[in-house]
Amino acid sequence: MTVSYSREIPPGGTGEVTLKIKTDGKAGEKISKTATVYTDDPKNPKIDITLTGEVLSAAEIEPKAVRLIGKAGESIQTAVKITPPAINMFDITDV
Repeated sequence: MTVSYSREIPPGGTGEVTLKIKTDGKAGEKISKTATVYTDDPKNPKIDITLTGEVLSAAEIEPKAVRLIGKAGESIQTAVKITPPAINMFDITDV
């Protein structure tokens, strides 16, 4: 997890806390990460912030892997079906 935050916040002021979670290789998984913010506020000396969500796949790819074997100079080909999720449609414009 990557964290950045306002280093100093004046009394009564506001600040920013930014949390980023790396989701590489987590497609289809539910993830949850917690960060703790420490303050000098006697009523709230510690605040936990939890990010929870499901990592969506960028696309459905079938088959997951292919192996192309042949002799030099031969034409070798196979088909791979790439289907974007309905929530994040895209077009493949070149191969």
